[in-house]
Amino acid sequence: LTQIVVGAVKEFHISMDEFHNDSTTITLTGDYEEADGSMKRGKQSLKITYGHNKDHRPDLKQILWILTVSSDGAVPVHYKATDGNTT
Repeated sequence: LTQIVVGAVKEFHISMDEFHNDSTTITLTGDYEEADGSMKRGKQSLKITYGHNKDHRPDLKQILWILTVSSDGAVPVHYKATDGNTT
């Protein structure tokens, strides 16, 4: 993914001087016993859990999605999904 972003930055002359960052919560219902933050297939799994939901729904489990884009065209340059109780 890094090579794709670097290639796009060079090819389309995307400015890397300033970025915009935004996060949102993705709410979920149901049981997610395997999504407990433990290691799965060599990678740390997300912890789907209760947190301070931006929709004011403390009754729902969630994860946090963070997206960083360039300031000159909102080209995505980085993303991250984190545990639902991340502040």
